[in-house]
Amino acid sequence: MSLKKEKGVETPRNYPGMLKIETKYYIYNRKQLLKKYSNKFIVIKGKKVIGSYDSHKEAVSNTINIEELGTFIIEHCEELNKIG
Repeated sequence: MSLKKEKGVETPRNYPGMLKIETKYYIYNRKQLLKKYSNKFIVIKGKKVIGSYDSHKEAVSNTINIEELGTFIIEHCEELNKIG
């Protein structure tokens, strides 16, 4: 996946079309989300966190009961490992 620099943040060049908003929301708000949801799996739809779970499996199984697949993303809020 190639990256481009946008507002000082490297982002994927080719977002999945309908999840572009969700992906950008996560990238641009990562620090604040990490403070609030550290080590949680968060579900993002649009520009809003609609769920927070302890496991990916739990996030998927709970969210697919209320939202259509392909309309949300799940991200694990954790610190990025620093290399070097």
